[in-house]
Amino acid sequence: MPGRILVVDDDDDFRQLLADVFAQAGYEVVSKNNAHHALETFEESDFDAVVTDHNMPEMTGEELVQSIRSSSPQIPIILVSGYLNQDLIQNLKNINTEIFHKPLNVISLLRKTSEKLNLAAK
Repeated sequence: MPGRILVVDDDDDFRQLLADVFAQAGYEVVSKNNAHHALETFEESDFDAVVTDHNMPEMTGEELVQSIRSSSPQIPIILVSGYLNQDLIQNLKNINTEIFHKPLNVISLLRKTSEKLNLAAK
């Protein structure tokens, strides 16, 4: 059962790729190119999951995840990045965040998103 996903990435091409992949899989997608705008949108609407980049100007993906977790601790969040060190990976895992490294396997991303949404629905 697809749901509503917030996609956040400052790279226009990659954000559009993610939005297209999720839309083709039947998800309703809202995409934002800025973590601050994404947080405002998240607070104003209902989402079933969030997929975000880490390296973004003004607010990192980790900061976005922490802000979302403060109000919605159980929502599935997937962080996608090519630039993560081991300490950051551990911090994100400690706050229940799934991590995908670039280059991205979109089939694995779709599978993990579906799995997380099914677990959240239970």
